Amino acid sequence: MRKRRKLLSRCSTGGRKGLYSANLPYGKQRKLEIARALATSPKLLLLDEPAAGMNPNETQELMDTIQFVRANFDMTILLSSMTCGWYPVSVRS
Repeated sequence: MRKRRKLLSRCSTGGRKGLYSANLPYGKQRKLEIARALATSPKLLLLDEPAAGMNPNETQELMDTIQFVRANFDMTILLSSMTCGWYPVSVRS
């Protein structure tokens, strides 16, 4: 439960409570989608081009969120990306 709360705060809407998710900035929408997916306690998280259409700052925030999920949740993450420069997030430690 505590891990999910941390994730939710990481995916915070920045004080925009009550807004529809469609009205959030694109990067926040993507992070919220990950939080929604994790609400079902999956064993596998599939991410297909998760940073498509994002600017460099949003991409970095998303990478940090994926690393947080990888470090704190017991699941496999399968990520596909054609973006160069992504560091490995699927390597097990």
